[in-house]
Amino acid sequence: RQRQMCIRDRRITLVALGIVPLMLMVGVIQAKKKAGFSGEADEVYQEATSIIMESMINIRTVVSFGYENVLLEKYSEKLEVPNQIAIKNGLVSGMFFGLSQLILYFFFGLIFFLAVVFAINNPTEISRQDIFVTIFVVFFSAMSAGNNLYYMPDVADAKNSAANIFLVLDSKDEDQIQVEE
Repeated sequence: RQRQMCIRDRRITLVALGIVPLMLMVGVIQAKKKAGFSGEADEVYQEATSIIMESMINIRTVVSFGYENVLLEKYSEKLEVPNQIAIKNGLVSGMFFGLSQLILYFFFGLIFFLAVVFAINNPTEISRQDIFVTIFVVFFSAMSAGNNLYYMPDVADAKNSAANIFLVLDSKDEDQIQVEE
């Protein structure tokens, strides 16, 4: 009774494959959440860092005029915008993570429910092992594909860069042509 992993029960596999596009979406959402959001606050962090750097370079002047509190207030004002951005990004990433988990567990529940219905209707045709193997093979492959889809543009860029490097290495420049003559 050896069969392929995904074909242990074709009905569960077909239902699960119908859900795979949504599972891919969940994988992409989770991968984006992991990547994070950092570009928005970089400029403001640079301004805050410049205040600290200037005060450290001119520490004697700052202390002699008593500007420690003024610089501390300026630094705190510069960090208010990144703080607001971080709060917003935390809420957004938390909502996306919650949405991805909702979709994931909803479809797990749906597939297990349908597997039980199939098993009750035809108890001799499907075993518990077939149900679990089929569901987990399809779902983990879909989640892995979704996580990898997020990085596909980077893979394409890397392939193009490697191809360009080999073009440069394989081409003959003018110095090589003159030496050969």
